[in-house]
Parts: sequence; C-alpha cells; structure tokens
Amino acid sequence: MDEPPVGAAEFWLQSWRGVHPVQVRAAMKFGQAQPFEIHHDRNGSGAVVVRLSGEFDMAGCDEFDAVVRMLGADGLRKIVVDLAELTFIDSSGIRSLLDSKRRADAQGVDLVVRGPENGQVRQVLELTGVDHVLDGADPV
Repeated sequence: MDEPPVGAAEFWLQSWRGVHPVQVRAAMKFGQAQPFEIHHDRNGSGAVVVRLSGEFDMAGCDEFDAVVRMLGADGLRKIVVDLAELTFIDSSGIRSLLDSKRRADAQGVDLVVRGPENGQVRQVLELTGVDHVLDGADPV
C-alpha cells in the first residue's frame, strides 16, 4: 500500500463485517489552518458589510454572534455577510449564520449573505440547503 502524503489526515473505515481498509486522505494539511477574522464597515447605501475570512468553526461563533447582535442593536436595517474570503465552515458556523438570520428577521433587520468564492464552502452550503435559507439580494 502506498504511504499517505506527509501531514495529510488519514482515516480507516470499518464495516460491521470486518475491517475494510479504505483510505481517505483529507485535503487540508495539518498546521495550516487560517485564523477566523471579522471586519465590518458601512457601504455607500448605509448597510453594514460583515466580512468573514479564514475558518469559521466553533471557535469563531461567539465573536460573529456578538458582532451581529451589536449591529442589530444599533438600529441598522440591513447587514450583508460577505463569505468571499471564507476558506472553511463547519456545522457550528452554519448554525451561527442561521441563528443570526433568525434574530435579524425577528428584529426587522434584513440580513443577506454574499456567496463564498471557495468551492468547498459553497458546496457545504448547497448540500445542507443553507444556500436557499440565506438567499438574499446576493445569492450564496
């Protein structure tokens, strides 16, 4: 059997009938995670654009939620969440986006999402159906 590339994640899957070595190599290399960052500013139409970059997982959810809550409390009518620079999203990040959309709707704030440029992030949103839930002026 060939050796996996150095640093690649390797998993062995087992069936209930016995061990069937199915090697799955993850694309992400260990130690190369991109930190999650949030930047926000007003655009020309008065909306606030919240730009997310890096890896949006459980570690970034509290920060994102706090920013969206703060902006909603400031009486804004529109928040645009820009995912163009996002390189990864997991179920925690998806939940955070959905919770923020729900809260914004309850406050009368229009929260829309601009789609990610990263194909894997886009695929995760499409496969989970979240792209339709977060559909706004700019499609996911």
